[in-house]
Amino acid sequence: MPRAAVQHRSLSLGPLEWQVMAVVWESKPCSVRDVVVRLGRRRAYTTIMTTMNRLFQKRLLGRTLVGQRFFYTARITRNDVENAYVGKLVSDLVTIQTNSRAPELIMLQILENLSQHDAKLFGNAMAVITRQKSTRARPASAGK
Repeated sequence: MPRAAVQHRSLSLGPLEWQVMAVVWESKPCSVRDVVVRLGRRRAYTTIMTTMNRLFQKRLLGRTLVGQRFFYTARITRNDVENAYVGKLVSDLVTIQTNSRAPELIMLQILENLSQHDAKLFGNAMAVITRQKSTRARPASAGK
């Protein structure tokens, strides 16, 4: 699926849709029954069937009829879905009212949570911030 289509509203996935997509990404192609089994039969067959049909209608899954069963494959990568979600989230966060402290508070919360839960990722984020800060601080003529 082209990257432009990734930003489509169909990427509004619920928890069960995420679970189904995860199974399809890992075990392609797969039938509804395959997904039910992989999810540990925590959901009814008809619930999974309906969910997979919705994902097909959203153009996130493709399907092929083999005998009397549909086999599904992902039409979009996990990476594309995650990038679209994160891109939209960040865009929404930074476009909050310009006279508000909300974007600053959000970034501080993200950094604080990173520092507490993932030291390596926090270090990478701080390195990017430092690099961006030093790049922006240089006078325009310094690079010539």
